[in-house]
Amino acid sequence: MTTSLHWFRNDLRLADNPGLQKAISFAIEPKDNLICLYCHDPALDQILPWGAKRLGPFRQTFLRQTLDALNEDLKKQGSFLVEVYGPAQIAVMQCAIEFGASTITYQAEVSPEEINTEIALRVEAVKHNITLIACDFSTLIDFHKIAMHPQTVSNVFTQFRQEIESTLKIPNTKPAPTNLPHPPRELALYAVVAQNLLPKNTNELNGTDSNPSIYLGGERQAIKRLNHYYWKTNKVASYFETRNEMLDPDTATRFSPWLANGSISARTCFFEIKKYEAEVTKNKSTYWVFFELLWRDFFKAMSLKYGTLLYREQGLQNKKPNRSMPEREEKTRFKSWQEGTTSEPLVNACMRELRATGYMSNRGRQIVASYLINNLDVRWVWGAWHFESLLIDYDAASNWGNWAYLAGVGNDPRGNRVFNTKRQAETYDPTGDFVRHWS
Repeated sequence: MTTSLHWFRNDLRLADNPGLQKAISFAIEPKDNLICLYCHDPALDQILPWGAKRLGPFRQTFLRQTLDALNEDLKKQGSFLVEVYGPAQIAVMQCAIEFGASTITYQAEVSPEEINTEIALRVEAVKHNITLIACDFSTLIDFHKIAMHPQTVSNVFTQFRQEIESTLKIPNTKPAPTNLPHPPRELALYAVVAQNLLPKNTNELNGTDSNPSIYLGGERQAIKRLNHYYWKTNKVASYFETRNEMLDPDTATRFSPWLANGSISARTCFFEIKKYEAEVTKNKSTYWVFFELLWRDFFKAMSLKYGTLLYREQGLQNKKPNRSMPEREEKTRFKSWQEGTTSEPLVNACMRELRATGYMSNRGRQIVASYLINNLDVRWVWGAWHFESLLIDYDAASNWGNWAYLAGVGNDPRGNRVFNTKRQAETYDPTGDFVRHWS
């Protein structure tokens, strides 16, 4: 009898999950077992300088909804999700050792913090003769070549895109498994004990009254959103023209919350758009969905290439920050930005939306980031940390890569981007409906 363990990370789904499929493949005999496990990382309980947690209330709620949904789906297939708390090299290994798991599978990640966790886990696995298998990344394209040779990746998105498109081959998706291998007999009791040891906040649902129902966690909700946007409304056919509108959620895909924690794969989104193009229409808007998925992959490639450099204030350009403003004044300005009490109505509306829902449109993010950096002269990393805490679609590489890009220390060859806030309002909220909605 063999036992394998799949460590769920940002792949909280059953369909198109290479790591889970690999773990299942080891169950050859009827008595072979599979453990499905999620590890809550204590690092996310870190308190930021203004008192917020890295894993803020909206992210926590969305995660809780997603884990509960995943557990329900696993139960339908004869399994269940075990939740543990602690550094993965301790908490994941304890479970693997307790039940004699010979193999641990997991999704490879790209941020330095996540990579260091993998390294620490690998050290412990070697000590206990447990095989670790990293299965794919959460990307659209096959990232194995990039992971092996990250220094060969272009620093400019246009060149990156052209290179990818010239040899485009997206790995096929796989359906959700059925009849999962049974968990070990004693695992149910272990799961109950582990659940009781979880910090209280991991089970809390915060902000659900104000959080729009469009953003409910879980794989089924992700598929529901995809079907709604592609097939029910056909809004994808006009995505390019409407993507910068800020009030109506159906003017953009809004897949990002589910992509961020892996409730749906980028490849599922891609192949569904190819199906739509074959059956309904193919135009610039349908292409642009693919284009945006490539931007997501680009920042993941940059995270692999540059590691911690992407996440520091000097950025990839190694620009030393100019600290001419007293820190007390900088904190005052930052607080007004956080709370949506600046002198700019559009910035305030965007920040109030974020505080109320845990979400903000891509256009809004660019506007408020530019305003914080260029108008308020506040250090950009504070903005990146604030977004990490609140955004339900937080993705490390995309968040920090975009902030560095806008601050002029990232990948933009033209330097920092300065947005004229009033002109942005005239262009993207000409009737003032968005500002009035969040005033």
